[in-house]
Amino acid sequence: MKRSALFLLPLLLFGMLFSCSKSDSNNSVKIGKPYQHLDEALASVAPVALSTTVIVSQGAQLVAPGGTRFYIPPNAFETMTGGKVTGSVNVTINDWLKKGDMIYGKVLPLNYGKVLQSGGEAYLMVTQNGTPVRVKSNLHIAINIPQFGGSDPGFTGWRGLDFLGSANNVNWVEDTANLHQASIGDTIQVVADTLPYVALAMPGIYTETHDFSVTMTTPGNVILEQTMGVALYDNMKMLFPIPSAQNGVFKATQVPEGAIHMAVMGVYAGEFYGGILEIPSPGTDSSYNVTVNKLAPATFKLQLNAL
Repeated sequence: MKRSALFLLPLLLFGMLFSCSKSDSNNSVKIGKPYQHLDEALASVAPVALSTTVIVSQGAQLVAPGGTRFYIPPNAFETMTGGKVTGSVNVTINDWLKKGDMIYGKVLPLNYGKVLQSGGEAYLMVTQNGTPVRVKSNLHIAINIPQFGGSDPGFTGWRGLDFLGSANNVNWVEDTANLHQASIGDTIQVVADTLPYVALAMPGIYTETHDFSVTMTTPGNVILEQTMGVALYDNMKMLFPIPSAQNGVFKATQVPEGAIHMAVMGVYAGEFYGGILEIPSPGTDSSYNVTVNKLAPATFKLQLNAL
């Protein structure tokens, strides 16, 4: 299948799975408070894309915010119809290498709602005069994704498809035909001719799923106006979204088995709240409680990145 510089295939199959709920009551956000929506709080400290200009005949070596390195060879691009690209191009890069970055950046390792174990996710968009270009058929771009001391359990290359969803922006599909990987010390290199989203991943391995509930305890027993819940798996970058809370209770359904930390977050009166609960062995029909406190979104992201 001919690769494309940009995949725009709206997927509506599971956009509601990880959506943020809004209160039916009147907006209680006070003037002067920082966050009118949970999305705004998350976006305030999500990984920020970097953009630069690259001279086509020279190529470039670029580094994304999280440390992913992109090696672009000279004269690597052509138009979508195979025409010659000269002069300069605009290149935008980003990466999501840790759990908190993936959650805040809305780039979860999911394949049509199924969990993936991730080795990191990266983004490379190349345009000229606002029009996407593609990699020439005889050339490749090397993307070096750091593993922070981790080992490669059998990752393969995956490409991302945009879809319509309020809290997760990318669906990942395996693409071993166009994405090839090799380990280089503490880094895994993906050789790619398919853009813009590229990831290392493998399907999550599990045999059972569990249903359970998590009740939030908040200061003053406030009911958060918008909420989000995520199961973060221990010792691997695997995430499972939990539907928004109703009346302060998250109803987790068909959560893949495994030791997890349950992260919940939300906003109330313009303030951000978050809490983390360790669940070593989730049990079906079990009930748990998590304490949620007011804190800075950046602080909570650091806590998630450390899990």
